[in-house]
Amino acid sequence: PGPGPPEHDEEAQRATMCLAEWCPQFLDRVLLLARQQEGYSAKNGIDRTVNGVLARCVRAFFNALSPELAAVSLGHVAKHVGGADYWKVAKYAGNLAYAIGVTNPTAGLERLVPLFAARLIEQVGAKGKGGGG
Repeated sequence: PGPGPPEHDEEAQRATMCLAEWCPQFLDRVLLLARQQEGYSAKNGIDRTVNGVLARCVRAFFNALSPELAAVSLGHVAKHVGGADYWKVAKYAGNLAYAIGVTNPTAGLERLVPLFAARLIEQVGAKGKGGGG
């Protein structure tokens, strides 16, 4: 079968544009949930459950995206997870990075690992100078 009627192409294009707008909004909600956690304890069933749900959700999300939308979404996550808000909930941020890395190891890890490494070096330097973290 050949391509569909032109109106279907237009509908598909509109849906794709809506998805491109929706992806950052969805990720903002996931990141907000991670940021609002008080910390992580492997002994706490709620912490383990929230962490697991977030990871599965992010993994499914990135698996469903086109390479173009995945790259844009990865950039959106990268803008946020290196900040102090996520350092306080490092287990959650690390788990989100792992979930992204599982779905797209090359781009995901190339983008996120340097952010975490820089933040870690910054924290170690601050503690070495008597600062906190």
